[in-house]
Amino acid sequence: PGIIHHDHSTRTRHTARRAATGPPRSTDHPHDRAAEGMLLYATVADRDYLHCFSMPPHRMSVATVNLTHPWRAIESRLLDVVEG
Repeated sequence: PGIIHHDHSTRTRHTARRAATGPPRSTDHPHDRAAEGMLLYATVADRDYLHCFSMPPHRMSVATVNLTHPWRAIESRLLDVVEG
């Protein structure tokens, strides 16, 4: 079993959207500007998946964890995903 890993930046789309909508509103909370997110899916497939991308200034990822593995392997996978 292996890990499929992708890394992608959406800076061009973000820049175009930012130009169309203007600068951040003054009501934006500082914590929102550096928010990170993750979607984590359970799977029973042989391969785990990890896709990391950014929409500056935010980092996001989508990952899978195989729940048919022994609990120590699941724990290890979850720690790997969180550490990025």
